[in-house]
Amino acid sequence: MRLNSETNRFFIIITVMYTVLLALSIYLKIGTMPVKVGQYPALEPALQIIYILLMIYLVRVLKAFDEKSAVVTALILYTCIRGAYAIIKFFPEAKLGSSYVAPMGFLTIVIGIYFFIQLFRIQNRYISLPYILFGFSLVLVFVAEIALIVVFRVSPYPAIANYMRFVDLLTPLCILFILKRVSAFINEQSTQSMF
Repeated sequence: MRLNSETNRFFIIITVMYTVLLALSIYLKIGTMPVKVGQYPALEPALQIIYILLMIYLVRVLKAFDEKSAVVTALILYTCIRGAYAIIKFFPEAKLGSSYVAPMGFLTIVIGIYFFIQLFRIQNRYISLPYILFGFSLVLVFVAEIALIVVFRVSPYPAIANYMRFVDLLTPLCILFILKRVSAFINEQSTQSMF
């Protein structure tokens, strides 16, 4: 997979599609539409697969910008743990899911912290800020999930808990920001090569 304007444009379209599907999924989960979540069994696995593909492309972006191997490794580890979590979540009949939930949660937190720290080591000025914002969006989503579990489940205002799920939309928006900055870099490189 080469880093060029066509590939980047393709992943921008994929990110927009992912954002729309994620918004639809959240909308269905909060129950504001007269349909049941179970009516769309392929929606959640599709979201996980698209997210993993986007993460693989973001790894490719880091490699193309010659970032430090620790930064690339951190994103690869994060992508692998998300992939493993998706497998455990969507294939409970494998009987692996129940015994690995707690260790996977702990490993996800540790790798997430490592990934977040490594994001501050990105050197390229085009992608450093978007990747840092991406890291902050992941932290914010994590904090929102904890708040949903701990605080808002016992709250007298359960509707607030439902609408907090829209925080999940920050992550694809940050990915879109990364891809737009990559587009700007590619365009600047092609302009400079003309002269």
